[in-house]
Amino acid sequence: MTAERPHKPSPQQRANLRVCASCEWVFHGHRDCPKCGFVSYGARHVYGDKAYRYAKTQEPWLNKKLEAYGYTLREEIRRPVPVTVEYPCGLPRTGA
Repeated sequence: MTAERPHKPSPQQRANLRVCASCEWVFHGHRDCPKCGFVSYGARHVYGDKAYRYAKTQEPWLNKKLEAYGYTLREEIRRPVPVTVEYPCGLPRTGA
């Protein structure tokens, strides 16, 4: 019977430059995201050679935040603004 060899992590699992699977923050050295605590992947596996640039600029994280904020603003524009008209006492309500 042969002895079992210990599991050897893949290059992606051993990667020092990592990207969060949730918020897309690019960071060095941790297993979980330092921003949100979610799991991470090897950044080069996800972004290729651009991963090193993204580690400095955080472009994917910023784009995701801007997209979410843009969605919030578009929803606010679509909501009708309630119109309240106050009439002095005694005057009839006409129109509207």
